[in-house]
Amino acid sequence: MRKEIHALKNAHFFCLDKGVHHKATDPKSVFDGFHAAVNAHDVDAALAFFADDGVVQFPNQPPPNVFRGKTEIRAWLQGDADQHIQVKTEQVKVAGDTMTWIAKVDVDDVRPLGITIEGPAEAVIQGGKIKSFTFTLSDATLAKLQAAPAQPPALPRTGALPDLTWMLVLAGLGIFSVGLAFRYRGHW
Repeated sequence: MRKEIHALKNAHFFCLDKGVHHKATDPKSVFDGFHAAVNAHDVDAALAFFADDGVVQFPNQPPPNVFRGKTEIRAWLQGDADQHIQVKTEQVKVAGDTMTWIAKVDVDDVRPLGITIEGPAEAVIQGGKIKSFTFTLSDATLAKLQAAPAQPPALPRTGALPDLTWMLVLAGLGIFSVGLAFRYRGHW
């Protein structure tokens, strides 16, 4: 927790004006700041790491799977924040202005199913800003998602009256049967 708070403070530091503080522009520092802001669900801080013409892509996911410019990227980030996203990274590599890593993502929609979304990710970072960000679901994640039920298991109902429809139908049939028995009792 302390490490994430420190990283989040760095994320805000990186976003400050050049005239006041040194702005980190190396890809790893930008990535660390962006990652901390995403995990803190700080949409404004995360958005500040993107170039105005930045592009976010999810090639093997259903539309909308491409977000262009800050308005669309903000909508994507807000959706993730609303899902209480938590991202872990592994195998982070930097080659020039390109970063690659394996992302492990937990969000509310699939937490009840016990699925962690995994796959390779890539970002191109130029001048301290993310120009492009791509996340592709792994084949294993796609298989888990396709095998999962359409809806997570329903939570138990609390505080509501039980559904009495079937009880009323059965009670009505019982009364009807008793009535028929009394009506035809003498005719057998």
